[in-house]
Amino acid sequence: KGVRVTKTSSGFKLMQFARTNVPAGAERQERVRSIQEVLQSLNGRDLNIVTAVGGTGAVLRRVLLPKMTPTELRGALHYEADKYIPFKTEEAYLDFAILGDRPGGRMEVVLAAARREIVHAHLDLLKEAQVIPHAVDLETLALNNAWEVSHPIQESEVAVLIQVGARATILVFLVGSQ
Repeated sequence: KGVRVTKTSSGFKLMQFARTNVPAGAERQERVRSIQEVLQSLNGRDLNIVTAVGGTGAVLRRVLLPKMTPTELRGALHYEADKYIPFKTEEAYLDFAILGDRPGGRMEVVLAAARREIVHAHLDLLKEAQVIPHAVDLETLALNNAWEVSHPIQESEVAVLIQVGARATILVFLVGSQ
């Protein structure tokens, strides 16, 4: 699947959508051709491509941590992440976003982790399809970001996003600030 969006004065606008069926157990060359087919449908050779990884090798967690600076958190991330992700931190790419301060000298953080082998396999497949992505995101975050850019959540509103895929279903609950 792929979409082509453009930024307008009122936000982002969906310009094109393309998809192709990839049979379960498809050979690598067939998956590469599918990627190329979708990009060709989107006239995608000059696009800033953002792609996403997901599944059991990608984890997103909201956690409470002792308050620290972003630099301190970056240094402590590998130690803290061990408590929240189901694989070794040295086998993963890690990132975070600080959501804000909480009572008791704590802060709320979104921790994102993806197994290196999954990211590398994904990037290798894209490289074979002659695609160099601008960014790699987690599927859950990509879904969340796409919604928030096009439909900002108002105070006290709740939105539930559901992506039903061939291998998994993703539920994202968004709550406006109160």
